[in-house]
Amino acid sequence: MTPPKKSSKSKRSELELAVDDQGIPILDEVVELDPICGESITIDDLDEALPPAHLGLGLPQYAPLLEAMREKLRLQLSYELTPLIENIVTSAITHTTLNLETAMREELYGALHQRLDEMIDQALKEHMG
Repeated sequence: MTPPKKSSKSKRSELELAVDDQGIPILDEVVELDPICGESITIDDLDEALPPAHLGLGLPQYAPLLEAMREKLRLQLSYELTPLIENIVTSAITHTTLNLETAMREELYGALHQRLDEMIDQALKEHMG
C-alpha cells in the first residue's frame, strides 16, 4: 500500500517559514558555528601567523601601482574638494560677518539708548529739580 500523496498546497506550507512583520523568516533554532580546526582563532593569532610583508596591502610587487593609485586619488580628491571647501569657508565667513555686524549694532544701539536715557534724566534733574 502506498502512502497517500500530499497536495501541492500542503507541500508548500511545509517549506514556508513563518515571517515577522518585516517579512524576515523566523528560525526555530539557533545555529552556532563550530570552529573548523577545533579551536577558535583570534586576530592576534592571525597577526602572529602571517609574516609582516603580507599584512594589509603590503605586497611588494604592487607597491608602485598602489602608490600611483594613492597619488591619483589624492589629486582627484584635492581637485574636487578644494572648491567645496572654498565655498564653505566663504559662506561661513559671510554668515559670521553678518552675525557679528548684527550683534555689534544691537550692542551699540543698546548702549546708546541707555546713555541717552541717563543724559535725559540728568538734564531733567538739573533743570527741574
